[in-house]
Amino acid sequence: MAIFPNANTAATLQGKAAEFLPKLWKKGADLGEQEDDFFAEFEGKGITSPVRVDTDLSKGDGQTITFRTQEGLYEDGVTGDTLIENNVEEWEVGDFDLTVDWFRHATRWNKRTEDQTAMHTELNDKVNVNLGKWLGRKKTRQLQMMFKHCLHPTSQIIIGSGGGNLGNVDALRSTDTLTMDNIVSSGQQAKTLGARPALVGRAGRNAISRFIYVATGEALVSLQNSSDYKQAQRDGGIRGADNVIFKGGYSDVNGHLIREYNPEDHGGAGPIGSPQNPKALLGTAITADDTAQTIYGGGTVARAAKTRVMYFESFSNFQYVFNPGNILAPDTTTRYCLIYNVSGADAGKMGFYSFVVNNGNTLVPTGRLRANTTGISNSTIGNVTWNQGVWAGKHTDAHPLGSIIIETNAYGVPLGYTFVLGASAAVRGYGRFRNQRSEQERDGGFVKDVYISSVFGQTPWTRTDLRTPNCLVLTHAISYAGLAIPQVI
Repeated sequence: MAIFPNANTAATLQGKAAEFLPKLWKKGADLGEQEDDFFAEFEGKGITSPVRVDTDLSKGDGQTITFRTQEGLYEDGVTGDTLIENNVEEWEVGDFDLTVDWFRHATRWNKRTEDQTAMHTELNDKVNVNLGKWLGRKKTRQLQMMFKHCLHPTSQIIIGSGGGNLGNVDALRSTDTLTMDNIVSSGQQAKTLGARPALVGRAGRNAISRFIYVATGEALVSLQNSSDYKQAQRDGGIRGADNVIFKGGYSDVNGHLIREYNPEDHGGAGPIGSPQNPKALLGTAITADDTAQTIYGGGTVARAAKTRVMYFESFSNFQYVFNPGNILAPDTTTRYCLIYNVSGADAGKMGFYSFVVNNGNTLVPTGRLRANTTGISNSTIGNVTWNQGVWAGKHTDAHPLGSIIIETNAYGVPLGYTFVLGASAAVRGYGRFRNQRSEQERDGGFVKDVYISSVFGQTPWTRTDLRTPNCLVLTHAISYAGLAIPQVI
């Protein structure tokens, strides 16, 4: 007969609540974080992992974890009777620092909220998971912004349809999309720069190493629809229903692994799109006149009024904060975006705008495309002319709420970004707290705040010559399914 020394009485359970709650809360937060952190599957402790992880439980706010780097021996040496003497090569040794800092968020509700919505249990049960998901998304976007903005120039490639580096974002045309040709050529560029494929699995004792291409689903449409890719699946793919043409997914391209990243156009008050496909929803209608009307995000008037939400954090010129000591430098380059009407009398038409100032919450246009040439209006903005060429019949100068805002180049070509990850493409450091829970009650327990806190940081792997060869960022044209954006050739 089983013996239970401690009956599960109310008093016993109450005494153990403090022990169970933090463990269960943290488990839910950890699972939520992992679920929404796209790069979690690439984490590992070895140098062959795409995202190398280092944990130092002594680290707190603003402290650093130092990574050592060392190069090989490449001088000429001596031959024959020549003495070594001073022909001694010194080691090229360097290091780079990863700063870890606090990342915190909180949610709040009151007892009236619980009573009105009958969601007392749901609010308490889901808060840990949702705060964990917030942190997972935060880590994903931060690493995407680092790959996009913090790599050495040799790791930044603007790809043309033939696989070369165009060198200028305004040289992109609609046909300069992600293709098999530029996957093969950029993979070779990564090897030449010194990158090694990352460990992605094992078959028995044999290691499987690949370069990993992280691209949005929208960017991969061009690859899936290309004749070269389809022909490869017909000629070299599995026969029958397991062929990827029918089953979905992606085959390796020249030994390179493809991972699809799909940012969700969610229903919450936050940014949509991603650093890999800058996109937002218009939060205040724009009328047809010549004034510099601020471009608000959020999709509704109420959300546009939330000044702390960074709807445009993925768009250019935003001074993104990686941590208090690492903020993107100001950028005064003229950028471009189109606003695509999805409703109203001009549904399917779009406007074209230039901007410089992006505070993350709004864009301030410096030019708007109209038939007029008054105020900030002009019949030509960038390289796009009002209702001319492929844009004939496609332009409008008024946009209702919920219109889609997409960053483009000067030709109105939507911009996309794909990351090529090799071994040690990036490093992540975790400090003394990870998904730490705390809470606070106010007004006699009527209001409850629940906090999540983590100490972490991440950065691209940096060589002794300050290059970042283990990761590439490919800038290319992108198409959006369901949007009839003209093809600029």
